This record gives sequence, C-alpha cells and structure tokens, in this order.
Amino acid sequence: MSRRGEKTVVITGASRGIGRAVAIELSKSNLFGNIVLVARTEQDLVHTKRLMTKVPNVSLEVADLENSTETVELVRRISKKYECIEVLVNVAGFVNPKSLLDMDLENWEKTFSVNVTSVFLLTREV
Repeated sequence: MSRRGEKTVVITGASRGIGRAVAIELSKSNLFGNIVLVARTEQDLVHTKRLMTKVPNVSLEVADLENSTETVELVRRISKKYECIEVLVNVAGFVNPKSLLDMDLENWEKTFSVNVTSVFLLTREV
C-alpha cells in the first residue's frame, strides 16, 4: 500500500553492494515515507528489505535497466503509485572488466546501456 503525500526515494541497484547499503541506511532515518528498491532479481530485493530497520513503506520493483523501454516504464509505474519521486539514487551498474582489445561489442553495449543510458533515462523521466 502506498503512502501518498510522503516523500519517495527510488534506489536502483538495491539488491547488493552500495545500493543495498544506501537502502539500509535510509531505512534508519525518517527522511522518506516510501522507499522503492529496484534491481533485476526479486529474491535479492527481498533480502535487502529484510535487512532494513524501521521499515517505512517499501516496495520492490524488478527491472532490467539494460532495456530502455523497461526503464522508462519503471518510472511511469512508480510515478503512478506515488505523487512524486523526490529523490533518485542511481546506483545500478554493470561491469565485466576487460581490456579494450578483449572487449566485444555486446559487452560494451551492455555496459553503456546500464551505466549511462539508464541513468539518463531515469533522471529525465523523474
């Protein structure tokens, strides 16, 4: 159940690492009534939610930010549920480190899509 009228934060890459740490820390504060966790895998998002304390209204959104259409639709779904997204924390990232000579086009395109294009689209849509 959404709590309209309260501040909403969206955290991408919330299933592990920095994104998970941000979600846990924000759950300890009273800054946001709504925390939206975004990642590719629901199971990892559920685990992040379990680690959060003082859990306000937390919703989980499974999305592949490599897909531009899915990224734009994600923001539309969240915006429809809540009045406004006050804060966007873009933490999602992809890395498959290879030297330039060893990197293939598919790896390059995925890296760019997740690390650059999704940030542009999320920020623009919010």
